[in-house]
Amino acid sequence: MYGWVLQQNAYHDVDTFVPLEKQMGMLDVMLTLYDEGKSLVERSIPLSQLSATGLFDRLIRMKYDLPNDRPEKIAEFKKDILDCVARVFAEQHMDQHGES
Repeated sequence: MYGWVLQQNAYHDVDTFVPLEKQMGMLDVMLTLYDEGKSLVERSIPLSQLSATGLFDRLIRMKYDLPNDRPEKIAEFKKDILDCVARVFAEQHMDQHGES
């Protein structure tokens, strides 16, 4: 997963130059994903359930979808992670307790 953040495409308009603020924001998003993913694994919830939300695909596109001049939009990606993890926890809870 880290390769998509670290790999730079010199031929892409957005990725030719990435401001430090955006780089730091994307790293913060990755650390949030790590921490939240770890919390799932610690509760024996497979990461495949988080992957099934489409979150990873959205994060892979983050560096292209996030304009260089809009670093404040980083918060939206972090919120997306938290929302997806909460949804996975809720689904797991419902499955364990037979709720529908």
